[in-house]
Amino acid sequence: MRKIEEQFDKLDQVIRFRLSLEVETDRGCALMAGAYLDSELKKLLKNHLVSNEKIQDELFELSRPLGTFSSRIDPAYLLGLIGPQAHRDLHLIRKIRNDFGTRLPQLTSVINLSRIGVTS
Repeated sequence: MRKIEEQFDKLDQVIRFRLSLEVETDRGCALMAGAYLDSELKKLLKNHLVSNEKIQDELFELSRPLGTFSSRIDPAYLLGLIGPQAHRDLHLIRKIRNDFGTRLPQLTSVINLSRIGVTS
């Protein structure tokens, strides 16, 4: 029963996050969604490691092996924690987030999606 409650709590969290994006600009959505997925990927990886908070904290520090969104995606895939489609999608989301994060706000509506691998 506790597992079902946890799943409903998680679903509620995702729905609330999704609703919070409705008031955001495209840029804000890209940055917030990327940060949210990065955080969730970090939790997923940590849940599959030996419980040693000190070593985990060091491993996930910014300049360490799993310190960035980019550096977490491939290990999650190789460990079988995410599938090939999620692997591809997370890299795509990461590229879009990075594009929005490094461009001036007034230029973000003209992100070149073909440059980051999005085709119609």
